Amino acid sequence: VAVKSGNLDSNTLNVAVSTFCECPGVGAVGCGDTCSGGETNNSFVTVNLTQPAESYFHGSGFLTSFSLAKSATLRMR
Repeated sequence: VAVKSGNLDSNTLNVAVSTFCECPGVGAVGCGDTCSGGETNNSFVTVNLTQPAESYFHGSGFLTSFSLAKSATLRMR
């Protein structure tokens, strides 16, 4: 989805996915654990994207390299 929506190069795009869980009012807990009130914890997934890029500063003759980066975290039920 990221490659098509952002015109990114799939050969150099780095995608990292991680998950974590929390109980309301407590914070981080192990995924699959039950919260103190008996409710199921909230599960989250984070997707991080990085893409190397280059920019030419017109008139200066400088070509600089940098990395484009974006992150999104979603709560799952």
